[in-house]
Amino acid sequence: MTGQQIASTPDRTELVRIPLSDLVPHPLNPNVMPDELKAKLAANIGTSGRYPPLIVRPLDDGRFQIMDGHQRADILRELGETTAVCYVWPASDEEALILVATLNRLEGQDIPGKRAALISELQAHHALAELARLLPEDEAQLEATLDLLDFDVEGLLARLTEEADRASAQGPQLFAFAVEPEDAPAVEEAVERAASMLHARNASRVGEVPDEQGEVGSVATTGGLGEVAQGYVGSLVVEKAIPQALIRLSMRVADRD
Repeated sequence: MTGQQIASTPDRTELVRIPLSDLVPHPLNPNVMPDELKAKLAANIGTSGRYPPLIVRPLDDGRFQIMDGHQRADILRELGETTAVCYVWPASDEEALILVATLNRLEGQDIPGKRAALISELQAHHALAELARLLPEDEAQLEATLDLLDFDVEGLLARLTEEADRASAQGPQLFAFAVEPEDAPAVEEAVERAASMLHARNASRVGEVPDEQGEVGSVATTGGLGEVAQGYVGSLVVEKAIPQALIRLSMRVADRD
C-alpha cells in the first residue's frame, strides 16, 4: 500500500495519507456540488486545514478508488495539496456501488431553532459576512435564521387556537341523535319536507333561485323546524352537488309528548 499510515481501527480500517495522484474517482459517482457551496467548502478547508477523511478502496493496480469525498479530493488539488487523509475500506465492486449510492446521500436535517442558536453563538466570534463565506447559507438566509430566536411560538399558537375556536363557534351547529326504528319513517318524512320547504327560502337568502331540479348553491341556515315537523328542531346545510343537491340535515328529537 502506498501512502503513510496514520492509524488503524479495531476492524482493521486504516487511516492513511495517500498521494492525490493515486486517487481515482468512481466512474458512477452521481454526486455534484454547486460552485457556490464548493467555494465555501474550499474556504473551510483552506482556513482550518481540516476535513473529514475521504473513504477509498484499494484497487488491484495499487491505486485507490474514491467512494466518498470526490469534492474534497478536487478541492485539495485546487488548494495545491499533494496528499489526502483517507479511510481505506476494502470493498468488492458490488459493495463499492452500494457505498457510492449511500454515503453521499445519508444526512440529517437541522432543527431550525437549534440552528439559529448555533449561528448566534458563532456570531459572537465571527461577523455575519464571514459566516456567510464559510457556511452553506448566504447572509440573508443567516439573518432570517437568527430571526427565529425572537419568534413568539407560544403567542402564535394561542392566536391560532383563538381563531379556530371563534370560527367553530360561528359555523353551523351539529346535532347528533338516535331514534327508535318505529320513529325512523317520521324522521325521514320530516327531513324531506324540511328540505323541500327550505330550498326556496335558503336560495333567497343568498340571492339564488333553485333550478328545475331544485338544486341550489351552498347555503347554511340554523333554526327551528317546528312549522315543518312538530317536535323536531335542528340545523340544515344545503350544498351544491352535481347532478343532485347534497343535503345534510342533523336533528334531535324534542319532547314529543
